[in-house]
Amino acid sequence: MQLAQRNTYIGFDSAWTDNPAAPGAICAVSVENGRMVRFNPPRLASFDHALSFVQGIRADSVYTLVALDQPTIVPNLTSMRPVERVAASLAGWLRCGVQPSNRGKKGMFCDASPIWRFLSALEAIEDPEQARRATTGHYLIEVFPALALASLHADIYGLGQAPKYNPKDRKNSGCRTGNRWPAPQHGTPTPSVVRNWRYGCVTLKR
Repeated sequence: MQLAQRNTYIGFDSAWTDNPAAPGAICAVSVENGRMVRFNPPRLASFDHALSFVQGIRADSVYTLVALDQPTIVPNLTSMRPVERVAASLAGWLRCGVQPSNRGKKGMFCDASPIWRFLSALEAIEDPEQARRATTGHYLIEVFPALALASLHADIYGLGQAPKYNPKDRKNSGCRTGNRWPAPQHGTPTPSVVRNWRYGCVTLKR
Protein backbone atom coordinates (compact mmCIF):
# COMPACT_ATOMS: atom_id res chain seq x y z
CA MET A 1 0.00 0.00 0.00
CA GLN A 2 1.08 3.53 -0.69
CA LEU A 3 0.16 4.46 2.87
CA ALA A 4 2.67 1.98 4.29
CA GLN A 5 5.51 3.72 2.46
CA ARG A 6 4.84 7.30 3.52
CA ASN A 7 7.32 9.05 5.81
CA THR A 8 6.70 12.59 7.03
CA TYR A 9 9.33 14.98 8.35
CA ILE A 10 8.16 18.03 10.31
CA GLY A 11 10.22 21.04 11.27
CA PHE A 12 9.01 23.27 14.11
CA ASP A 13 10.78 26.43 15.23
CA SER A 14 8.80 27.16 18.37
CA ALA A 15 10.36 30.56 19.17
CA TRP A 16 10.63 29.05 22.69
CA THR A 17 7.63 30.94 24.09
CA ASP A 18 3.95 31.37 23.32
CA ASN A 19 4.11 35.07 22.50
CA PRO A 20 1.31 35.93 20.02
CA ALA A 21 3.40 38.84 18.75
CA ALA A 22 6.29 36.54 17.88
CA PRO A 23 4.96 33.09 17.01
CA GLY A 24 6.98 30.15 15.82
CA ALA A 25 6.75 28.45 12.44
CA ILE A 26 6.17 24.92 11.19
CA CYS A 27 6.47 23.06 7.90
CA ALA A 28 6.53 19.46 6.67
CA VAL A 29 7.45 17.22 3.76
CA SER A 30 6.15 13.71 3.03
CA VAL A 31 8.08 11.15 1.04
CA GLU A 32 7.12 7.87 -0.60
CA ASN A 33 9.72 5.58 -2.16
CA GLY A 34 12.25 8.40 -2.18
CA ARG A 35 9.87 10.81 -3.93
CA MET A 36 8.29 13.88 -2.37
CA VAL A 37 4.53 13.57 -2.47
CA ARG A 38 3.50 16.46 -0.23
CA PHE A 39 5.01 19.71 0.96
CA ASN A 40 3.47 21.93 3.59
CA PRO A 41 5.26 25.27 3.35
CA PRO A 42 6.21 27.18 6.50
CA ARG A 43 3.36 28.80 8.38
CA LEU A 44 3.22 30.72 11.65
CA ALA A 45 2.31 28.53 14.59
CA SER A 46 1.89 28.63 18.34
CA PHE A 47 2.50 25.46 20.36
CA ASP A 48 -1.21 24.58 20.14
CA HIS A 49 -1.32 25.19 16.40
CA ALA A 50 1.82 23.10 15.94
CA LEU A 51 0.35 20.23 17.94
CA SER A 52 -2.82 20.21 15.83
CA PHE A 53 -0.71 20.37 12.67
CA VAL A 54 1.40 17.39 13.69
CA GLN A 55 -1.56 15.30 14.82
CA GLY A 56 -3.36 15.94 11.56
CA ILE A 57 -0.48 15.32 9.21
CA ARG A 58 0.76 12.13 10.87
CA ALA A 59 -2.60 10.42 10.32
CA ASP A 60 -1.61 9.12 6.87
CA SER A 61 2.06 8.40 7.63
CA VAL A 62 3.54 5.30 9.20
CA TYR A 63 6.68 7.18 10.19
CA THR A 64 6.88 10.78 11.39
CA LEU A 65 9.84 12.72 12.70
CA VAL A 66 9.37 16.08 14.41
CA ALA A 67 12.53 18.18 14.39
CA LEU A 68 12.10 20.79 17.13
CA ASP A 69 14.31 23.86 17.33
CA GLN A 70 14.12 24.18 21.12
CA PRO A 71 15.78 22.34 24.00
CA THR A 72 13.66 19.42 25.15
CA ILE A 73 15.66 18.14 28.13
CA VAL A 74 16.61 20.89 30.57
CA PRO A 75 17.55 19.56 34.02
CA ASN A 76 19.75 22.48 35.10
CA LEU A 77 18.30 25.30 37.19
CA THR A 78 20.83 27.92 36.08
CA SER A 79 23.53 28.57 33.49
CA MET A 80 23.49 26.27 30.43
CA ARG A 81 23.47 22.58 29.61
CA PRO A 82 26.81 20.79 29.08
CA VAL A 83 25.96 20.18 25.43
CA GLU A 84 25.51 23.92 24.92
CA ARG A 85 29.02 24.53 26.22
CA VAL A 86 30.31 22.05 23.66
CA ALA A 87 28.26 23.61 20.85
CA ALA A 88 29.45 27.08 21.86
CA SER A 89 33.04 26.19 20.97
CA LEU A 90 32.11 25.63 17.34
CA ALA A 91 29.53 28.41 17.34
CA GLY A 92 32.21 30.82 18.44
CA TRP A 93 34.35 29.87 15.47
CA LEU A 94 31.40 30.45 13.14
CA ARG A 95 30.82 33.70 15.06
CA CYS A 96 27.32 33.02 16.25
CA GLY A 97 25.79 32.47 19.64
CA VAL A 98 24.24 29.73 21.73
CA GLN A 99 21.18 30.64 23.74
CA PRO A 100 21.64 29.10 27.21
CA SER A 101 18.68 27.11 28.46
CA ASN A 102 17.83 26.55 32.11
CA ARG A 103 14.74 26.04 34.27
CA GLY A 104 15.06 29.54 35.65
CA LYS A 105 13.83 31.06 32.37
CA LYS A 106 10.15 31.77 32.95
CA GLY A 107 7.90 31.07 30.00
CA MET A 108 10.65 29.08 28.29
CA PHE A 109 11.69 26.26 30.63
CA CYS A 110 9.99 26.80 33.98
CA ASP A 111 7.44 24.19 35.07
CA ALA A 112 4.57 26.19 33.54
CA SER A 113 6.23 26.71 30.16
CA PRO A 114 4.31 25.60 27.04
CA ILE A 115 7.13 23.36 25.82
CA TRP A 116 6.39 20.73 28.48
CA ARG A 117 2.67 20.59 27.69
CA PHE A 118 3.51 20.32 24.01
CA LEU A 119 5.95 17.45 24.50
CA SER A 120 3.53 15.57 26.74
CA ALA A 121 0.64 15.89 24.29
CA LEU A 122 2.87 15.07 21.31
CA GLU A 123 3.49 11.55 22.68
CA ALA A 124 6.54 11.09 20.48
CA ILE A 125 9.56 8.87 21.16
CA GLU A 126 12.61 11.01 21.86
CA ASP A 127 15.51 8.78 20.91
CA PRO A 128 17.70 10.11 18.06
CA GLU A 129 19.48 6.82 17.42
CA GLN A 130 16.27 4.82 17.32
CA ALA A 131 14.66 7.45 15.08
CA ARG A 132 17.45 6.93 12.53
CA ARG A 133 16.89 3.18 12.35
CA ALA A 134 13.09 3.06 12.60
CA THR A 135 10.76 2.55 9.66
CA THR A 136 7.56 3.10 11.64
CA GLY A 137 6.59 5.19 14.63
CA HIS A 138 6.35 8.78 15.84
CA TYR A 139 9.63 10.43 16.83
CA LEU A 140 11.00 13.71 18.11
CA ILE A 141 14.51 15.13 17.99
CA GLU A 142 15.95 18.41 19.22
CA VAL A 143 17.84 20.24 16.47
CA PHE A 144 20.19 23.22 16.19
CA PRO A 145 19.71 24.39 12.57
CA ALA A 146 22.33 27.13 12.71
CA LEU A 147 25.09 24.60 13.36
CA ALA A 148 23.62 22.06 10.95
CA LEU A 149 23.81 24.60 8.13
CA ALA A 150 27.58 24.69 8.47
CA SER A 151 27.73 21.03 7.47
CA LEU A 152 25.45 21.49 4.48
CA HIS A 153 27.12 24.32 2.58
CA ALA A 154 30.80 25.13 2.17
CA ASP A 155 30.17 28.89 2.14
CA ILE A 156 28.80 28.69 5.68
CA TYR A 157 31.51 26.44 7.11
CA GLY A 158 34.18 29.02 7.81
CA LEU A 159 35.50 31.57 10.25
CA GLY A 160 32.72 34.07 10.96
CA GLN A 161 30.48 32.68 8.21
CA ALA A 162 27.38 31.97 10.28
CA PRO A 163 24.13 33.00 8.57
CA LYS A 164 23.07 36.47 9.64
CA TYR A 165 19.34 36.58 10.08
CA ASN A 166 18.56 38.70 13.13
CA PRO A 167 16.72 41.71 11.65
CA LYS A 168 17.26 43.74 14.85
CA ASP A 169 21.04 43.47 14.60
CA ARG A 170 21.98 43.61 10.94
CA LYS A 171 25.64 44.32 11.61
CA ASN A 172 26.52 41.61 14.09
CA SER A 173 23.62 39.19 13.93
CA GLY A 174 24.34 35.50 14.03
CA CYS A 175 22.63 32.23 14.76
CA ARG A 176 19.96 32.09 17.45
CA THR A 177 20.90 35.04 19.64
CA GLY A 178 22.69 37.60 17.50
CA ASN A 179 25.58 37.64 19.96
CA ARG A 180 28.95 38.64 18.55
CA TRP A 181 31.71 36.27 19.59
CA PRO A 182 35.42 37.24 19.60
CA ALA A 183 37.37 35.91 16.67
CA PRO A 184 39.30 32.75 17.54
CA GLN A 185 43.05 32.65 17.20
CA HIS A 186 43.06 30.08 14.40
CA GLY A 187 41.31 29.93 11.07
CA THR A 188 39.88 26.44 11.49
CA PRO A 189 38.56 24.57 14.52
CA THR A 190 40.95 22.02 15.94
CA PRO A 191 40.06 18.32 15.62
CA SER A 192 39.32 18.24 19.34
CA VAL A 193 36.77 21.06 19.00
CA VAL A 194 34.93 19.24 16.22
CA ARG A 195 35.20 15.89 18.01
CA ASN A 196 33.87 17.33 21.27
CA TRP A 197 31.03 19.07 19.44
CA ARG A 198 29.97 15.84 17.73
CA TYR A 199 30.23 13.89 20.97
CA GLY A 200 28.17 16.48 22.79
CA CYS A 201 25.42 16.30 20.17
CA VAL A 202 25.31 12.51 20.34
CA THR A 203 25.21 12.43 24.14
CA LEU A 204 22.65 15.22 24.51
CA LYS A 205 19.85 12.80 25.31
CA ARG A 206 21.87 10.47 27.55
